[in-house]
Amino acid sequence: MTRVVVLGAITSPFALGAWWTVRTWKRLWRYGRSPWERAVYDYGVRFIGIFTAVSQVLIFTWLGWISDSGVFVGPLMMGGTLAALFIGVPVSLHFGYFMGRTLATIAGAERDARLEVGDPPHVSETAVESDARPGRA
Repeated sequence: MTRVVVLGAITSPFALGAWWTVRTWKRLWRYGRSPWERAVYDYGVRFIGIFTAVSQVLIFTWLGWISDSGVFVGPLMMGGTLAALFIGVPVSLHFGYFMGRTLATIAGAERDARLEVGDPPHVSETAVESDARPGRA
């Protein structure tokens, strides 16, 4: 019984982090249709957010590696990598979203109600696929 509780306490934050990472990726990994959306999604999330996420993964992995006294794939290195992936990536993407909104505001980009109907298309969708979906203008 004690092992199950300890295992659940250790793995549940990572399971929650994995769910949050996938949810954030699906929600924010989009491309913009208007100047405002391009500033938010293209420059904010897909440039600043990804740069921050990759930097966090590399830095936390390196910090864990030097804390493990140079042991390759030590416990602190793996813990830092997993924490950066499951907690740092969604925080970084949300940070990129915030920075993109700030950039759009500073640049004076305004929202275009004619183009911004519904959620922006996901990056994996092509322009033809996104225009063919019901509800798209």
